[in-house]
Amino acid sequence: MDQNKLTAMTVGDLSGLLEKKELSSAEICTAYINKVKETDPTIQAFLALDEKHVMDAAAEADQR
Repeated sequence: MDQNKLTAMTVGDLSGLLEKKELSSAEICTAYINKVKETDPTIQAFLALDEKHVMDAAAEADQR
């Protein structure tokens, strides 16, 4: 799925896709990490982004 489309979806929509196994937590996290990397140089909202921790947590969630 297109990453811009993913980051524009509601939490409810994302949750529904996760429940139906049409989307993984890793895919969602990757989309948001990329969005942060794209926009943060301009808005400077993040002090740090721990990608490894995020992706490890996503992988754990996907195993459940």
